[in-house]
Amino acid sequence: MRRIHAARGQQGQIDAARLFRHLLTDTSAIAESHHHCHKVQDPYSLRCQPQVMGACLTQLRQTKEVLLAEANAVSDNPLVFADAGEVISGGNFHAEPVAMAADNLALAIAEIGALSERRIALMMDKHMSQLPPFLVKNGGVNSGFMIAQVTAAALASENKALAHPHSVDSLPTSANQEDHVSMARRQDGDSGKWRRIPAASLPWSGWRPVRG
Repeated sequence: MRRIHAARGQQGQIDAARLFRHLLTDTSAIAESHHHCHKVQDPYSLRCQPQVMGACLTQLRQTKEVLLAEANAVSDNPLVFADAGEVISGGNFHAEPVAMAADNLALAIAEIGALSERRIALMMDKHMSQLPPFLVKNGGVNSGFMIAQVTAAALASENKALAHPHSVDSLPTSANQEDHVSMARRQDGDSGKWRRIPAASLPWSGWRPVRG
């Protein structure tokens, strides 16, 4: 399996795959469930986890790099260069690097949420998981965890709207003196909502599918 990821050369994918291999050992419940399995391939949301999560990991790393640089940046205006005795006006206050980093982070986390919702949905579907419908006895009469998947689907849909890039949403103000702004604060304000879908998958994350 390492050769598949090495052939593409995306470091995020390679690192994500390494983490999955660490978790999914040959003796893990998931690995054992694939023994004598009649399925040729799993759905994309499972089979392409290293590719998708790796792309998200790359975005997270790039965001960290940008924000770390910004945390140590001088963004005042004007800037006072005491050694040269100069006061210079500039544009370091413009938060475009932060805005774009926040937009990319939002896209990545929305994708992580989308995969979480798909895993929940697969667990609910008896044809895919080979577990009782909605993970409860007498599914159909009892709704079990159905509402959890419906909630995750609603949150995934909301995340699509929240992932809309705010950095492209500038409008002129102050008689066109402030005619382009980053809107970085707007995206940051949505960041606290992203973790709800992965949290919804935790109650049954240890359930073992019976396949084959």
